[in-house]
Amino acid sequence: MVARILRLRVALLGAPFSGGARSAVRAIIARLLLLVLAASLAAAPILFAQNDAQLLGRYDVAFGALILLAAFLIPLFVPSVTLDRRALQQYPATPARIALALLVTAPVTWIGLAAIVWGGTFVALRVDMLEWNALSVLSLVVALVSIPVYGVFGGALGDLAANSQRLALLRKGLGVATLISVLPLVLMLTVALVKGEGAKQLADTAQSFSWTPFGAAFAVLHTGAEGIDSIVLQLGIHVAMLALAVGGTISLTTGLMTRVERPAHGASMSSSLGWFEYFGQGPAMSIGARSLTYWMRDPRYLVSLVAIPVIPVLVVGVLLFAGVDGAHLALIPLPLVLIMVGWMVHNDIATDSTALWIHVASGVKGTQDRLGRLVPVFVLGIPVLIIGASVSVLVLGNWEATPAVIALGFVALCTSAALSSVVSVLSPYPTSRPGESPFVQPAWQGAGAGFAQTLAFLGAAVLTAPVFFVIFVNPEIGFGESFIVLAGSLVYGGLLLVAGIALGGLVYNRRSSELLAFTQMFD
Repeated sequence: MVARILRLRVALLGAPFSGGARSAVRAIIARLLLLVLAASLAAAPILFAQNDAQLLGRYDVAFGALILLAAFLIPLFVPSVTLDRRALQQYPATPARIALALLVTAPVTWIGLAAIVWGGTFVALRVDMLEWNALSVLSLVVALVSIPVYGVFGGALGDLAANSQRLALLRKGLGVATLISVLPLVLMLTVALVKGEGAKQLADTAQSFSWTPFGAAFAVLHTGAEGIDSIVLQLGIHVAMLALAVGGTISLTTGLMTRVERPAHGASMSSSLGWFEYFGQGPAMSIGARSLTYWMRDPRYLVSLVAIPVIPVLVVGVLLFAGVDGAHLALIPLPLVLIMVGWMVHNDIATDSTALWIHVASGVKGTQDRLGRLVPVFVLGIPVLIIGASVSVLVLGNWEATPAVIALGFVALCTSAALSSVVSVLSPYPTSRPGESPFVQPAWQGAGAGFAQTLAFLGAAVLTAPVFFVIFVNPEIGFGESFIVLAGSLVYGGLLLVAGIALGGLVYNRRSSELLAFTQMFD
């Protein structure tokens, strides 16, 4: 089986050169640049370290961990670089044998050849610079073997995602958001290192990666841990992940080659289902898919979406003109934008009034209604959180604050969504009907509109304030403290969100008749 997969991989190696002369030249140039880049990544740490052995160890851990991450993430998000396991079903072999053959022949790809060039350059340049012993040789072997194994494992996960419409959409969204958010951070760290100002950042990065399955082997190679127990533990972490990747590859390959995804209900009409294709058939997910459709098509929602990025710009402009420090201003736009995203559903009962009677008549529970209406908030809010946190950290100039900034955005999104879930059923107010101009508002006597808007917005700001001030008073927060803030904020924000959905659902169940009467009064 290995020989068959090997012949197939060799044929695929030459496939890019089988076109016309122009395409062949482009393919040759692209592959040569890839190999040169691989060799450069192996040599770059030595150039940056400038004969400092301790600094070289930190660079090797950071660069090596990033290379292993790339080896895992590229096949996961770019399925075209891997073999589709389902296409190998014609071979007379068990899925386990096919998986092992894929692992053994993984170096016979252009990514694998680049890894070989990197590994060869890495060893050749460090033969006289490192103290070689049994543990260092073992750690080097583990690191080099991890590149193809992680790549095949990532490809198996990518094939699994491609086999499901919902997972495929999630993979594309996460891939784009991750790429956009990581690039500014990499650029900031690169600039700091080139200027010689990133010594602390580099040390913290290496220390963080040295206890992960991506950088532990490189840390052992440089004996970065003190004491044999720590070295064995670090190497054990990496070996355990390697074993998990091999086992996961075999398991995923077996599942992909022996199981077929259950066709979705009404698959013959899937081209017209829109967002309903990617969500479950339960009440909450159906409401969420319908709400997403409204958000993308209804002018009343679109006007609010357009206004969201404008208001933070105005606020930051005023504060900048008033002389507020730019580093502190970097913390304001992200939570403000996410509060406004959650605030959009503070009057969703009135905006989506034409569908409320269906929920009441069909016996939809309050928590299901509340959860479904929050689906668009998180579908939009999570990518904004990932990208916005990266940009905020870039402006702040302290990449170690990334977990804390993510925590700030997460709490802002959860608190605004929680309060909006309660306010929208507690104090709805009339708004423009479907089909009308979003700038036309019906006559209304009372303070319902002002109360609902103020409570939802200012309440979210007040609940977000504790996390905001933790970072505001310490913009130079360290990596460890940032993770503590992130852990606490995940619990804090999650509890508020659950409480908001539960309380909003309780109010919905008790006031469903009054809410239905309210919507009929103005329709």
